Amino acid sequence: MPRTESDFTQLQPSGDYPGRKSKATQSVSTPHHQKGLWKPPKAESSAHRSAVSHSPLVSRLLYWFGPLLSLLLAFLVEHVLIKQEFFKAADQAAYQVETKLNTSEVALEGFANFLSNAHDTDDHTIRAYVQGFLKLFPYLYMFEISTMVEGPQRSSFEKAMQSSGYPDFRIHGFDFDSERSVIPVREQDVYYPIRFIEPETADTRAVLGLDLNNSSAELVDSLLKSWKAPRAIASPPFELIEGGRGYVLYRPVVFPADMQNRDMLRP
Repeated sequence: MPRTESDFTQLQPSGDYPGRKSKATQSVSTPHHQKGLWKPPKAESSAHRSAVSHSPLVSRLLYWFGPLLSLLLAFLVEHVLIKQEFFKAADQAAYQVETKLNTSEVALEGFANFLSNAHDTDDHTIRAYVQGFLKLFPYLYMFEISTMVEGPQRSSFEKAMQSSGYPDFRIHGFDFDSERSVIPVREQDVYYPIRFIEPETADTRAVLGLDLNNSSAELVDSLLKSWKAPRAIASPPFELIEGGRGYVLYRPVVFPADMQNRDMLRP
């Protein structure tokens, strides 16, 4: 049966049962004890104990080490609490980042499927679709569409964008090594200019026309990886032109009619 508190109080050391003398008690009356071969130790007098407990050295040690030990204990407790709070905050932050990243991938996947199945949709309809996402997930910063433009079509593409409400549109690059000023782009076989952006503001319009092939090395590398996957690939974090830090999720969009010739397309 389980021990209760009374069970513990009734326990005795082995061999010393109530009503029975132990061997040590029985040996007290032997002749050896009478001859002085064994003498029980003298009990420490109360006066001696009192003198030790009231000595100046003991008092000083208690005076200094008492608060010191209390302070050390308080510091250790505080350190443990801070450490626990740190790991808790780190776990919460990691969970929030992972959740937002997963949500961003889902949103981008839906956006890519929408464009793939409705590639003739006008920009007004696309903008309304994106605005619905931004209302649901306000931490999503921006949606962009980049179009592949072959070298000979560059001039006609720029004129078409200028006629659609962007009179200053031109395919360009950014000087990512300095103040990110607009720089001209050399002639090349293919361009990937950003032609759509939402939300579109006076500050973000500078991004329109940016050739993704002429951005930073990290962004170009992420673009190529996304094209080869093909799936959403995140770029390393970087400083935004508008201020703050962010990252880009790339997702290639291939229309059903081009699926058979996908291997011939260039990123």
